[in-house]
Amino acid sequence: MTTPAPNPPFVERRRCPRVAPTDLSFGVPIVREAEVLDLSVSGALVSMSAPISVGQRLQLRLLLGREPFQAWVEVRRVDHGTVTGRANRVRAGVTFTSLDENSQRTLERFLREKAPGVN
Repeated sequence: MTTPAPNPPFVERRRCPRVAPTDLSFGVPIVREAEVLDLSVSGALVSMSAPISVGQRLQLRLLLGREPFQAWVEVRRVDHGTVTGRANRVRAGVTFTSLDENSQRTLERFLREKAPGVN
């Protein structure tokens, strides 16, 4: 029986020092299906079956016409049930907190086309 060779000494190969974080957390994005009930320049009313809380931040992605739109939103209010009466869904009023220039233009163009004469 042979004795295994000892492990070679540890050699640090990193070029930059690293530290262990203490308050770091991350999550895997969870995709939830939602129905946009109405839309304005400042936010939207959405219906979804997923539980949601006031203050929660979400990313909203959809097509406006044929143009992609995405924005970070904050949930401002939550009501149970929808206009169609499906009890297992919630309505959430959300405000846009961050959107890029392309999404801003897409939103403004979509609203102008859908409600001409409304500023």
